[in-house]
Amino acid sequence: MKALIQNRGLQEQVTFADKVPDEEIRDFYSACDAFLFPNDQQTWGLAVLEAMACGCPVLVSRGAGVHEILTDQVNAVLFPPRDPVELANKIEALVKNPGQRYEMAQNGMRLARETYNWSHFAEQIESVFSGIVGCNDAPSQVMFVNSSPRP
Repeated sequence: MKALIQNRGLQEQVTFADKVPDEEIRDFYSACDAFLFPNDQQTWGLAVLEAMACGCPVLVSRGAGVHEILTDQVNAVLFPPRDPVELANKIEALVKNPGQRYEMAQNGMRLARETYNWSHFAEQIESVFSGIVGCNDAPSQVMFVNSSPRP
């Protein structure tokens, strides 16, 4: 990608960011024209939802787990994993259509803020626990055990 950017003379228009400090992440997402998530190893992709919550349009590989909750051309641009030509075409189309980019960003922001937020998550967890406690044949105590291997 960096070589392609250089060959096309786009160094001033494209920034590849390294680690962004947590206290600056909201400003970073808000300043982006788009957020690219090319991961294809079925990672969930919390960063995608963070970018969306900040009103940033996102381009997400269909190899990333988060793509399953997104709708192509409605709240995200989805592209096939490991296909740089198709990815370049999707980026170019998004750049050429600022109205679509804005609409997609608004839809993504609405999805992230209304559906995938901590309050909604807490309600779901509470519902699961209420179901466990309210079940007649549930044990009187629920114990959670750390199953991660010990060093």
